[in-house]
Amino acid sequence: MPIRVVIDTNVVFEGLTRKGGACGLIIDAWRAGLFTVCISNALAYEYDDVLSRQFSERRWNSIKPLLTELVGDRAKFVKSGSHGVRPHRIPVMITSLTVP
Repeated sequence: MPIRVVIDTNVVFEGLTRKGGACGLIIDAWRAGLFTVCISNALAYEYDDVLSRQFSERRWNSIKPLLTELVGDRAKFVKSGSHGVRPHRIPVMITSLTVP
């Protein structure tokens, strides 16, 4: 069973803008199915909302099909705020940190 992860919106943004960087490699691994990305409806909405505001309209129109593929075909939807989750089922969180 592949590792299950939750990918922070900042990682998705960086991965879609900087293909050769660490976040870009995470997006490539997601597309290749090297891990299972767990996503809630709220997180899917956040991806769409934040990215649509961060990109120019032209850039957003070119990126949106890839995001739709990732979220629609390559992610597992889970209920947000689930309680009583067994520790071995908790997904890993992939996040991006900026060091000043």
